[in-house]
This record gives sequence, C-alpha cells and structure tokens, in this order.
Amino acid sequence: GVAGKAGVGRSSMTLNLASALARAGKDVLVLDENVGPHNLLDRLMFGAHYDLLDVVQGKCTLPQAVLRAQGFALLPTAYAMRTLGEMPLVEQQSMARALSEASNGVDVLLVDAALLSGQTVMSSSLAAGVTLLVVVDGTAGGIKESYALIKRLALENAKLQFEIVVN
Repeated sequence: GVAGKAGVGRSSMTLNLASALARAGKDVLVLDENVGPHNLLDRLMFGAHYDLLDVVQGKCTLPQAVLRAQGFALLPTAYAMRTLGEMPLVEQQSMARALSEASNGVDVLLVDAALLSGQTVMSSSLAAGVTLLVVVDGTAGGIKESYALIKRLALENAKLQFEIVVN
C-alpha cells in the first residue's frame, strides 16, 4: 500500500489485510519499507535485528531477517530501500535474488511502501502488472495528494493497476 501523505492508515491497512489473508489460509509475506517509529515492526512490538540490507551485505541469511507474526512473514526492508539509489549493481542484483527467494511460493506479497520525498528510485515491489493499493485520506487535501501520487506512479510505470481505499 501507498499513500499520498503520512498518517492516513497505510500501515494499519497493510497489517489488517495481512492478518485477514493469513487467517483465510494464504501464505503472506509483508515487506516493511518504513523506518520506525510507527512502522509495522513497532506495531507488532518487534525489535528487528536485521533488514534486507543486512542480507544483501552478507551480515545475515534471509531466514534470519524474516520475522513471523500473526500467521504471516514480515521482512524489514527500510534500510535497503533507502540505500537502493546508491547501491552498487552487484548489491542490487543480490537484493533482487533475496526478494525473489523470499517471495517464492508466497500466495500474497504486501508492501507497506515508503515513498520518500524527492526519491526517484521506486520500491522494488512496484513491478509491472502489480496492483497497488492506495490509501486515501478522505479530505480535499488528501484526495489531491493521492491523485498526484497515482498520476506520478502511472507515468513512471504504466503497467501498474490501482485500487483505492478511503480511510
């Protein structure tokens, strides 16, 4: 999920959706791209020891970085996403392999996406053909910001599909 601005319930929506899908018998992996406070790790009261960046840099294995909660898997990716723009090609390839391995066999991949201001590198989750859930604050400003986000993402990747939730 993404949102045009902070504080509209994107993380709560991702967490609730992951829990509901897991209860329905789906194998769910959630990528948490947000640095705390108030990220999914904090909401689940986890102290993450590792991030996807640690996997990429060989400081831990992928299974050591993946956490389990409420029937679904959670992979912290905040630091990896923040360094993606400066990451050497070999590390980018290692990250792609790790994400592919992590999502292998998963029924549903959810991403609590962090769109950093001024960030030109988009989340690795925004691959062609994925459906992106946009959480919209139901105010005039929230709708305007969300529309601008959708427009920008559509221009950068025309194959994205959008679903909208008004919170």
